[in-house]
Amino acid sequence: MIAENIWVPDIVHAGWEMQDWPWTFPTVKHLRTVPAVTFDPGENKYMRSLPFHWMILVVKGAVDISAFGKQIKAEQGACAYIGPHVPHHLSISRSAQYLWVHFHLYGIDPARQEAHPVNPGIPNLWVPSDVLSVRKHLLAILEELSLQQAGYQMSARARFMMVLTGLLRDIHDKDNVHHSWQVTDELIAGAIEYIHKNYLKKLSVEQVAQFASLSPNHFITRFGQVTGLSPGKYIVLVRIGHARHLLRSTDKSLTEVAEQSGFESLPHFSRTFKQYEGVTPSQFRLQS
Repeated sequence: MIAENIWVPDIVHAGWEMQDWPWTFPTVKHLRTVPAVTFDPGENKYMRSLPFHWMILVVKGAVDISAFGKQIKAEQGACAYIGPHVPHHLSISRSAQYLWVHFHLYGIDPARQEAHPVNPGIPNLWVPSDVLSVRKHLLAILEELSLQQAGYQMSARARFMMVLTGLLRDIHDKDNVHHSWQVTDELIAGAIEYIHKNYLKKLSVEQVAQFASLSPNHFITRFGQVTGLSPGKYIVLVRIGHARHLLRSTDKSLTEVAEQSGFESLPHFSRTFKQYEGVTPSQFRLQS
């Protein structure tokens, strides 16, 4: 048996980026609003560095990444990885969607029981052998971080460890033995994915039920059996989760946070946020 260190991730953020037109990040407008953005004369581009690891799975289209003095093209079904403090630039020529995770990674030596930051040697670009499994795990991580139910950090970490395990096996397994994990209800899994893609829009339970090809009453019952929540409450919790992220990590006004989290108005946002979080958005920002 080969002795190996254990990778333990600490997930910072996760999200779903959707661009329906040509897009580039960062640009000159991000110099004042986004940390660690600089201009690289050699690349003739604005570059961003992150203090943590960054991984994406391209769900649709393609994402071009400038890093390490080279161009990386991540197409649909591919994963891309950038390590901490590596300047990089993203661009989309048409339209694209990708799931992303920001994380710290620690190695634990079983013999010494010590944890330390690690450079895992993850390739900058690869195609997972089980893309569907990676997609399901990343979506589940996003869901856990949005809803923040009891044990959500453990669940998100466990999900991401499965992604890392699959990556290790893709790199090292010579027998081409792969594993997959099944979602118990594919229609509800698809509905959850649809909510995460569209929660910024005006979204009704009837719309989601129609997407899942179920009657509203059947959909509400089935959704509750799978998630333990009503679809309406699930949508609100996803929006609240995104608002928490914006309040913690940006200096956007409360009106901007409300609009960019899918709420109809600032009063509606403030009232709903306090109902679920116990404090107003302003108080939450101060406490964070």
